[in-house]
Amino acid sequence: MEGKIVMKSINKFFISPVKFPLMLILITVQAVFSQSVSNKSGEDNVENVHYTVSNGKILVSYDLLGNSDKLYNVSLTLRKATNKSFVYIPKTVSGDIGEGHFAGKDKGIIWEIKNDFPDGISGDDFYFIVQAAKVEEDTNILMWTGIGIAAVAAAVTYLITGSTKDTNNPKSSFPPPPGRP
Repeated sequence: MEGKIVMKSINKFFISPVKFPLMLILITVQAVFSQSVSNKSGEDNVENVHYTVSNGKILVSYDLLGNSDKLYNVSLTLRKATNKSFVYIPKTVSGDIGEGHFAGKDKGIIWEIKNDFPDGISGDDFYFIVQAAKVEEDTNILMWTGIGIAAVAAAVTYLITGSTKDTNNPKSSFPPPPGRP
């Protein structure tokens, strides 16, 4: 009898195996959400954005004020002043774009516009938005460590609660399914 009492007191401190997948999903969503929020708050100043057109290519130049030792995620968006709903993310780009150490002056992005728009674009009121967000490197380590700890806790909980079946307690298992009509 004493073993059953000890087991019941231990069960109070652990999560039931049925509730664990839900908790793991919530922890993962929270970790990912906190990472995306921290990246948004890590935006640095992008200044002096201008562009030149030459031979079917557009060179977008910018200055990123920030720590040159840090990783940044730089993105480029084409907008139109007279049409606020026009938003285009260039696809054939190279240079100081994506994830990398891009802090500094006179950074450049080359967009091969002929590949994205073979017939060109009409209008003269286009402008570019260059955005840079600091990549939080430590957040990934903390997130994966938390997921690992949660997985180990789930395994331990399953071994403790799943390995001992109390057949005398009707609350310890699900009732049998109803008979077929």
